[in-house]
Amino acid sequence: TLADAVAHLRNGTSMPRHSVVITQDDGYESCYGLAYPIMKEFNLPGTIFVTTDPVSKLNYLWHDRVEYALNTTAERSVSLSVGDRNIHLPLAGTAEKLAAAGKLFSILKSMDQSLAQEIVEQLEQETGSSLKTCSNVPAIYGLMDWDQVVEMDREGLVSIGVHTKTHAILSRCGQKHLKEEVCRSKQVIEEKLGHQSDLFCYPNGAAGDFNESSEAQIMQAGFSSALTTVPGHNNRQSDLMKLKRYSAPLDISEFAITLAGLRPLLSFIRHPAAKLLGN
Repeated sequence: TLADAVAHLRNGTSMPRHSVVITQDDGYESCYGLAYPIMKEFNLPGTIFVTTDPVSKLNYLWHDRVEYALNTTAERSVSLSVGDRNIHLPLAGTAEKLAAAGKLFSILKSMDQSLAQEIVEQLEQETGSSLKTCSNVPAIYGLMDWDQVVEMDREGLVSIGVHTKTHAILSRCGQKHLKEEVCRSKQVIEEKLGHQSDLFCYPNGAAGDFNESSEAQIMQAGFSSALTTVPGHNNRQSDLMKLKRYSAPLDISEFAITLAGLRPLLSFIRHPAAKLLGN
């Protein structure tokens, strides 16, 4: 389990060879409906990191709201006020909608997260399309409910970790917002489960999405570890507040390479010149 791995890393003790930890983020219904039956069939323990507001049905994940608004709108373009800028987004076709989503994701992840939420609301108003008011939400955006979360936790194969309230990028949160995202989500999960949850996972989790301030807040809240999406292996020298992970590739060959621990070699083979030049 992740808790076992963290304990080994903290204590400097050896793990079984070829140890792998399975984690899933956000709390989508597919964690329960698709992944969990397979995990039970093969007795595979794992950790699911839950974003509490969406699972509490208070809102949807903000990136899903953006994607849905752009993909389903009948508008051929929209303009958004972002600070002192006016951003025009062509939406006439699939390619333009994909480009608009990429542009907006980049902008929203890099700005103060309280303001980012306002931009998402503005987008939904301008497009006339919102997951919050959708009467038939596509399954891809469906989230677990607390009954499902508690069931998995009580059956013992899956541990439940904390993934903030709203999936805010913590390095872009003010101190008050940061504390609310970290501490309130921990409180909600522990109230629902009836026991402590000390495993944390950074939203988005790339380098730059967390910083010294967020790490300090996570430690202060009583978490034993925090996971990133920075690719790599972990060992006894790893910082428990910056544990690395590999995403699971869709291609089965790349998945096998990842499990074999050869992903860094594959990256080197694909980009040898850049590696040799130090880029």
